[in-house]
Amino acid sequence: MRTFVRRLRDACVAVTAVTTVVVTSATGAWSAAPAHTPTAPTTPTTNTPVLTATQAQAQARATGKAVPVDGATTATDTLVANPNGTFTRTRSAVAVRKRVGSSWAGLDATLRRNADGSISPTVTTAGLTLSGGGGGPLATMTSGGRSLALSLPMTLPAPTLSGPTATYPSVLPAVDLQVNADVQGGFSEVLVIHTAAAAANPALTTLTLAAKADGVTLSADATGNITANDRFGRAVFTAVAPTMWDSAKAAPSVTATDVDGTVLDAHTSRPVASGPVGPGEAAHVAGVAATATSTALVKCDGIRLTALTAGPGSGAGGGVEGRASAGTPPSRAPANRPATSPATATVPCRGYIAPSLRRTAQLNLTNVYSYSCSARTVEVYAPGTTLSSGNATWNSWSGVNLGARVDAVSAAHGYNSSCPAAGIGFNVTSAISADVSSGKSTQTFLFQASNESTDVYGWKEFASPNQSGKPTLSITYNHPPNQPTGLTTSPATSCNANPPSTVGDGTVSLYAPVSDRDGGNLGVGFQLTQTATGTVVASSDPNTLTYPSGQTAVLVVPESTLKTVAGTTITQFSWKVQVTDFIAGPVWSTTCTFNFDPTRTGQPNVAKPATTITMHQPATFTVTKPVTGTVPVNYMYQLNGEAEATVPADAGGNATITLTPDRFTNVLTVTSLSPGGNIGDTAQLVFNATPGATVQADQDLTGDNVPDLLSVGAVYGLPSGLWLARGQPNTGQVIAAAANIGANGNNIGVPGQPPDNSPRDFDTSQVISGRFTGTTLQDVLVYYPGGANAGGGVILNGNGDGSVLQAQYNNNADPISSGVFTDGLGNNPLQIVNAGNGSGQNLGYPDLIGLAGSSATGYYLNYFPNGDQVGGYGAVDSLTTLTPDQDMNWNNWTIVACQVAGST
Repeated sequence: MRTFVRRLRDACVAVTAVTTVVVTSATGAWSAAPAHTPTAPTTPTTNTPVLTATQAQAQARATGKAVPVDGATTATDTLVANPNGTFTRTRSAVAVRKRVGSSWAGLDATLRRNADGSISPTVTTAGLTLSGGGGGPLATMTSGGRSLALSLPMTLPAPTLSGPTATYPSVLPAVDLQVNADVQGGFSEVLVIHTAAAAANPALTTLTLAAKADGVTLSADATGNITANDRFGRAVFTAVAPTMWDSAKAAPSVTATDVDGTVLDAHTSRPVASGPVGPGEAAHVAGVAATATSTALVKCDGIRLTALTAGPGSGAGGGVEGRASAGTPPSRAPANRPATSPATATVPCRGYIAPSLRRTAQLNLTNVYSYSCSARTVEVYAPGTTLSSGNATWNSWSGVNLGARVDAVSAAHGYNSSCPAAGIGFNVTSAISADVSSGKSTQTFLFQASNESTDVYGWKEFASPNQSGKPTLSITYNHPPNQPTGLTTSPATSCNANPPSTVGDGTVSLYAPVSDRDGGNLGVGFQLTQTATGTVVASSDPNTLTYPSGQTAVLVVPESTLKTVAGTTITQFSWKVQVTDFIAGPVWSTTCTFNFDPTRTGQPNVAKPATTITMHQPATFTVTKPVTGTVPVNYMYQLNGEAEATVPADAGGNATITLTPDRFTNVLTVTSLSPGGNIGDTAQLVFNATPGATVQADQDLTGDNVPDLLSVGAVYGLPSGLWLARGQPNTGQVIAAAANIGANGNNIGVPGQPPDNSPRDFDTSQVISGRFTGTTLQDVLVYYPGGANAGGGVILNGNGDGSVLQAQYNNNADPISSGVFTDGLGNNPLQIVNAGNGSGQNLGYPDLIGLAGSSATGYYLNYFPNGDQVGGYGAVDSLTTLTPDQDMNWNNWTIVACQVAGST
């Protein structure tokens, strides 16, 4: 029994800092190494649009029920919006679903016969084909364009199928071959020997499996574990050294029956009798030598069996499970050794979790066996050491500093029907929060019984990633609102002008664009004070003044309020605004100032239409006379800096102005004119117009259905900024005169410093166009391959008419955190292009393709599928696509993309 206590003490679970769970094992199996396999593009189909994260959150708040964000679903992940405004992301240790066509299907290892007579599982992560009988390969595994076929030195009969198991009868006299497929695309094989005479068959003395490898190279280590590596040295397929066992058994004094009907030794919880799945409690177990030769042959030598069953295994999985042979501590612990190289086990999480304030994290395991139904405490630790392929042995973890205990749960499940197998949740919030704060991307969790020296009742076994009840990690998070920027007033003032801007005698409206990455309604608290005394003059309660994310909040300060404080002298006022999502604490803007002059006439009031304003459609704005002062006889107005025009006022001093906005973000200024022609104060109204139904052509930022040329400045003699040259119809050329549409900067500037809205923000960046905000307009994605924003960038709303981007308003700029585009090898893309609907998911936002690599890692393409969110590029798929020269020298190529009519 001490052996099993030791197994519990040494069992480790590797988990990425926010999502990936990997559990160690050692049952001798072929496996496709865990990796994020790119989803094959599918033919676009017409489907009901799935809810975006913002839409799902609104529905969750309205219904009081959690709503899934289906567009964010991956092979391992789900995302749900909660009624309280938070999101919960749950990741399984290995893939649990696969995209088939236009929908996700749960993995299913049930075997079925193919039209050509071969056999395959129903739905698996990697490809697996089994022999339907005859002299071909027993099994062929495929993954990412690479394959490995294994053949036995015998002609196989047609098998019988039962669930995931194929049984080939009488492959030798009184010897059956049993092959079990798993959902990850791997398999295990067991020779079932029915008589002692059959065990003496010379054909079993040395069993040679012919291997045909494509794109991988076979090798074996000193303990007999075999690995098939690609040209980067990454494990594509793995197999742990095989074992053999007999049917010896001793009748235990007390037995129990588990929920599957297996008779167990009541004291060890191990099966009494041997079988194809594994040895019984009293069986004799021995290792089997395994080698891999340069001619790609796998040999299993020295199988000499004395009784009923023997089994070198061949199984595959995207994870590893925690069991090792007693008495062999230096051997590899896992059956499927964890491939935790940066290419496959490190998941960038900053784009989803890092900026969030409120986080709760729970690690969920299923307790499938316990020593008894008497509860005992299991402790979880988060050591600083990370589980990797280099330290996945029991001895490597002896004496490792585990740090402080993260959580402990007292439970016992799986002993018998009185305490059947059940889930156990561990609160790992403190560990995950610490990892996110420090930028750590991979975390190993270790579990042990609280008393291992004297209490055998602490022994437990948990479900592996390839079993029902596989480990998952759920994180509930909330992003705080964005700091309000782009504060404006009407009459128009400059926030930090020195001396302050002066407004005349009239009502002052304070405008503050408010936004939250998670969407939803936000509470807005304005505060206007007299600068000299600090006395609060006007304010709003964020509990009663609320606006949807992406809208502009306004507080109207009556003229009488300002006059009461100012009297008859020019007086300086200061104002700022806070925003809250009622979960995270309030976020304050910077402070703005202006002077109020009570001796001047006021400004007109300008109101938007009650109906939606649409680009390229007429819209009528209402102008009402100032509250005080001379009644205007005319109004001078200007839209987006165009030529001024004048409209007469009616007898009451009011007017209407009909305009046709031709861009997304618009600025309308209206100035009142006295009967004598004196210019009064100006009202400024900033509004967004909804894009029309017509989708702008690819790379057309000017709205004339002709692709334009977009270039970054600070090179080739161009000043800093973002330069747009209009395309000429039917010529393939552009107009030489270019406009700097990046004059307002990118709204993010340098990390850690306030944005300065300078054209220098674009220096050293790359830019591409596309429908990145999900509208019909072409937006701009700014990407930084190096510098302070390396691996990140920002998405800027396009205006649709080629005018200067209004990035100074934060609802027009969506940051992409630094490192979001960093892949598992630590490489940032050297170049990024728009991939459109390349994944065939028909989501509201385009995917991306990047060219990445280095001289050390080689060069390759990365695919960034969008998670159906603005900037939702939290996943990366490394591709094995060859260059047109049929090699991987992508560093010698420049990739470009354009949308062809009728395609992605």
